[in-house]
Amino acid sequence: MKSIKEVIELSSDYLAKAGVESARVDAEWLIGHALKLNRMELYLKFDKPLSEDELSQIRPLLSRRSKGEPVQYICGSTEFYGIELKVGPGVLVPRPETELLVDAAKQKLKAGDSVLDLCTGSGAIAIALKSEMPELSLTASDISPDTLKYAQENIELNNLDVELVEGDLLHPFSGRTFDAITVNPPYVKPSEKPLMGKDVLVSEPDLALFSGEDGLDHLRVLAANAKAYLNPGGFFISEIGFQQGADCQSLFSSYGWKDISILQDFTNRDRFVLCYT
Repeated sequence: MKSIKEVIELSSDYLAKAGVESARVDAEWLIGHALKLNRMELYLKFDKPLSEDELSQIRPLLSRRSKGEPVQYICGSTEFYGIELKVGPGVLVPRPETELLVDAAKQKLKAGDSVLDLCTGSGAIAIALKSEMPELSLTASDISPDTLKYAQENIELNNLDVELVEGDLLHPFSGRTFDAITVNPPYVKPSEKPLMGKDVLVSEPDLALFSGEDGLDHLRVLAANAKAYLNPGGFFISEIGFQQGADCQSLFSSYGWKDISILQDFTNRDRFVLCYT
């Protein structure tokens, strides 16, 4: 019988040979999920021998990961801003850098403000903001009804009051205004596909990733129209591609937005556009 440590090492080699970049971390994550152990418990039980029944629960998870399925889909959840969120096929997996958008928005918001979170996906941004600032009024929307099912489940799991609306960008909100609009829109251009991981291309929805030939179609719509949905002095913040900072500065300036800032991510690359009415 092989120990947990031996199984982790063998599984890491298997995933690495399949082209998984984070092979060791993913192996530990999947083995821990199958055995219902967190990472610390896994390390504390390194010498524990695994039965054939336990190994039979691990093998199919590793096989799915080797074919490019995101580990978050396999486990059914991920963590964002310290909150567990349910995710699966059809919904974008929240990225760590998007937590910086939440940080930036929190610094600008005050008690009682109303926030519209567009392209909400799993509900990550809206749920994080509402969890951190319960006094906010949060509305979240997405064009995909399947995606909104995950958002609804995550809102209920975290016992939060967030309004969910189905629709394309600003279309459902005629006559309504907010103090802030947050969004993590599609912003990838098709020519960037060779730079993307196999798990993203194979499993995550194109609808949440790509936005026209230059990746700016959604941002053009928002730059042109979002001001009409903001109260005086309101702000707009969006995630963008790391090569889109200069384009977004010019784009939002052309529509009369004020105090436009391009904010950086953990690696000091352009990642967000922040501006005011």
